[in-house]
Amino acid sequence: MISAIYERRSTRKFLASDISKSDMTDIIQSGMKAPSSKNRQPWKYIVVQGDAKEEMLRVFRQGIEREENECAFLPQSKRYIAAAKHTVDVNIKEEYVYE
Repeated sequence: MISAIYERRSTRKFLASDISKSDMTDIIQSGMKAPSSKNRQPWKYIVVQGDAKEEMLRVFRQGIEREENECAFLPQSKRYIAAAKHTVDVNIKEEYVYE
């Protein structure tokens, strides 16, 4: 177990190719085996690909811009907007993808 802790890594670059539905199912089912507080297992997964992903990112970006520039719907979340903006921008630019 100690070796798993020391040898873990954070993946920051991904292939641009799609993941098969079978692999995606395996990944999600494996994630559902992760420990949760009091074994509540509150897992919910939403897989978004293609045009739907682009639309989702567009809507997220609009929400971020509203929170930054207009009457904020969630003013208490102001301190988290920069991180959310970075996540959306990275996905739009796909700067962490390599061939």
